[in-house]
Amino acid sequence: MRNESEKGGPGPLLSKSVAALAIEPLTMNLTVTSRKAYDVMLWIAQRQPPTEDGFYSSPVAAILKGYGSDTRLSERLQEYLEQMVHTTVVWRPLTVSEPVSLTLDGMEGEGKVTDEQRTFPLLAEVRRFQRAGQAWVSWFYPPSIREQLINPERWAQIELTTIAHLTTYTAVALYEICARYKDSPAGITGRYEPDFLGRVLREQSGAKPRPWRKFKHELLRPAIEEINETSEIQVELVEHRRGRTVGEVQFKVM
Repeated sequence: MRNESEKGGPGPLLSKSVAALAIEPLTMNLTVTSRKAYDVMLWIAQRQPPTEDGFYSSPVAAILKGYGSDTRLSERLQEYLEQMVHTTVVWRPLTVSEPVSLTLDGMEGEGKVTDEQRTFPLLAEVRRFQRAGQAWVSWFYPPSIREQLINPERWAQIELTTIAHLTTYTAVALYEICARYKDSPAGITGRYEPDFLGRVLREQSGAKPRPWRKFKHELLRPAIEEINETSEIQVELVEHRRGRTVGEVQFKVM
C-alpha cells in the first residue's frame, strides 16, 4: 500500500454509480486506458451542467492529465473514444440488493424499472473540435442512463490518482468494485461466481471465461498485488468451495 508521502495527499474522487462498476464488453475489446479515460470524463461531467443538447465537453489535455497520460499523446485519445462509442457493454449488478435500477423515459407512469442487466454503449456520441487553437472533445451519454451516471443514487468513491497508477484492466476493474466496500462495516464484498468475475474483470469482448485456476493465477493475483501495493485499500481473496470446486468468491476490503 502507498504510504502518505507516496500518495501526496488524496486525489480527485469520482462518485461512480454502482451500476457502472461491473461491466462486460460485448462487441470489441475495452482497453485499460479507455476505462481510465471514461472515469475522468465522468468526473468532469459531474462538475458541469450539460448543454441544452445534453452534451459535456472538456479540453483533450485535461482528460489526458486526469489519467496520467502525456498530453503529447492527444491523438491516441481518439482511439479510446471510438472504443467507448463502438463497444457495447452489459452493466451487471454487484449484488441482488443493488440491482441496476433506472427510470426509462416514457415510462414514468409505470414507476421505477429494475433490470437484472442492461446493454448500452459507454458513450452515445463523441465530437472533437478546435477551440482557440486547443483540441476539445464533447460527448453524450445514452439518455436513459445519463442521470444515474451523473447523479448516482448509490456509488463507489473512486480515487482517480489510484486509477492512474494501476496498469492492467483487471486491476482497475477490481479496484472499482472493491472501492464500493471500503467504507462498509463488514469490509467484504458480495459473493460472485467465478464466471461472473471472468467476464467483468477482463477487457476481451465475448471471450469465454478462462478456467478459474488459470484466471486467478494469470490475471487476478497480479491485480490484487498491484492494488495492495498502489492503492489506498488492501484486498484479500476469499474462496468458497463446493467440494473440490470453487463455487463463489468474495474479497475482503481493508
